[in-house]
Amino acid sequence: MKKVRFLWRTVWILCVSIIVVIIMFFKQNNPDMEKKTEEYENVVKIMAPYTTHDQRNALNTVARKYEGSHAGTKIQIEYIPKENYKREIALRQDEQNMADIVICSSVQMQSLIKMGIFKTYQVTGKMKRSTLTELWSSVMYNGNYYGKPLTSDPYILFYNKDAMDTKGLSVPSSWSSFMETAEKIAAKGSYGFGFAARDSEESARFFMLMLYAKQGNLYTIEQNAGISAFADLQYMKQKEILPPDIINLNQEDLANAFSRGEVRMMISQLSMEAVIRENKPSFEVGVAQLPGEKSDWTFDAGDDIGLTVNASAEANTFLNYLFEEKTYMGLCKGMQVIPAFGEDYQNDEEFYYEGKNSLMKDLKTENKDHAIVVNEAWFSIAEGLAEGVNECLEGNTESPEIIAKNIQDAVRVSILER
Repeated sequence: MKKVRFLWRTVWILCVSIIVVIIMFFKQNNPDMEKKTEEYENVVKIMAPYTTHDQRNALNTVARKYEGSHAGTKIQIEYIPKENYKREIALRQDEQNMADIVICSSVQMQSLIKMGIFKTYQVTGKMKRSTLTELWSSVMYNGNYYGKPLTSDPYILFYNKDAMDTKGLSVPSSWSSFMETAEKIAAKGSYGFGFAARDSEESARFFMLMLYAKQGNLYTIEQNAGISAFADLQYMKQKEILPPDIINLNQEDLANAFSRGEVRMMISQLSMEAVIRENKPSFEVGVAQLPGEKSDWTFDAGDDIGLTVNASAEANTFLNYLFEEKTYMGLCKGMQVIPAFGEDYQNDEEFYYEGKNSLMKDLKTENKDHAIVVNEAWFSIAEGLAEGVNECLEGNTESPEIIAKNIQDAVRVSILER
């Protein structure tokens, strides 16, 4: 009997020893294992809408550097597509699980402020003087500020310069010449033009861009500018200027298609430069300011950042760190966007650009008109505008006048019910 107990004790000790050895082995070969179970004194949670590698890597780099100089602090970043933002935020409000810091598109900011997720933010005159005044409009609501402009990521025209040169075409500056060029530059196996239309907000922003280019606005959709915009969409669809799968393309998908030569021109945000560069297209890429009735204008849809109502003191410290000059400029350069603050906005341009200065400087300082959508009912407005765009892309036979009137009615209701 003693021998049996001794044997069992020996087996038990041996098993425990084996388990300990296995745990030590995994710890040595998985250095993150111990770190993952580590308790942090401060955890700052951030929601961000970035999808590209460059954007995420730039923000991750800032977070890791902050952690390196702030022992016991962990910066957790969750990347959520823009199209899911409203739903995700509403869900977290219900669950009382909101992040400390939220980064969002400037066109979304007013709607999110109205949802009550941001705390007020103290803005000084010096802060406002250091950037374009227009950028502050998106973070202001009922006389209070609820965050700061983070970046300027304007829409620009990307074009296949080789294809343009082959056909003897020049870069279009007006919207009418843009439509003519889009038709002429199309080739067998390639389409003349493309824009992101997968998400309702992306469709809506492009339609707003067309309205501004034609000197219209949200309140004149049923007038000449809006009717003309819907007519142009129908024309591009009928003439097969647009890719047949355009309704499935987001901005990154579009940039990939452009890089492969499947689309000869595209209107997209400046940050898509990074996607194109990564693809290393076989042709020379050209970039230009947007075509329109005014020669100097920008449709800006950069990002804003704000502290949520339950944000910790550490979150405020991190936000201040983010806007320290060296950190902030590094972030903007990594994301391939224009800083909202400061004057260090030059980048190493690899694409062809013929303008007064560099593309970055022309976009930020030379333009006289900076069009930014600011409306607290943006999400419902976007759904209405996208419906009109989709009708055109899906081959709806209604006249542009009828589509414009119906969409104007829907937008008007959205604004009145805000």
